[in-house]
Amino acid sequence: MFSNPDGLNTTVQMDVGGSYVLEISRTDGGLVSRDRVRVNVLSSPLRIGQAQLTPNRRFQFQFNSDPGLYVIEASTDFQQWTVVTNILSQGQATVTDPDSNRAQRFYRVRFAPN
Repeated sequence: MFSNPDGLNTTVQMDVGGSYVLEISRTDGGLVSRDRVRVNVLSSPLRIGQAQLTPNRRFQFQFNSDPGLYVIEASTDFQQWTVVTNILSQGQATVTDPDSNRAQRFYRVRFAPN
């Protein structure tokens, strides 16, 4: 579903999770611009759950998601992100950071399309 298809800002709503290719075409006085964007939509929101320190002081958390490949990244400043691990999830996964002996560290989980 597209809203305001002739405007500069257009939103797209997908009701079913999956991998889509969005093609945007615009004609402006004889010039044609076409852009293709790959869009991946999860059918349910990714949820980060239980977090804890393991007995050997490693930070560990779980997340629930659609099945697929996910990249787990960490940062100390929200600017520079490094990959902690890649996980092929079947719906629920547990992440243990082997380098979690820092004063503060932030994590993000992102879907990695094939």
